[in-house]
Amino acid sequence: PKAGENQAFPLVTGDNPISADEMEKRLREIAGQLNADWKEPSFMPPALARRLRDFQFARAKRTKRYGASRPWGILGLYDHLSGVKVD
Repeated sequence: PKAGENQAFPLVTGDNPISADEMEKRLREIAGQLNADWKEPSFMPPALARRLRDFQFARAKRTKRYGASRPWGILGLYDHLSGVKVD
């Protein structure tokens, strides 16, 4: 058989391109063999869920401490650094 045909793991070769959707579908099928919950499209890995929860907690903590004003981003950082005098 050609590369990517009738194999357990999806392969991408020059003569056998696989779309991102097809790759995700195949990987979910393989993961579903390990754990039935992983087969669902709405499944979120626990590590990612923890990182998102931590991010949301940090954002809420910053908002509580500094208020709801929008940060200046990279332009604010540039303005601050350009105002610092180096002697």
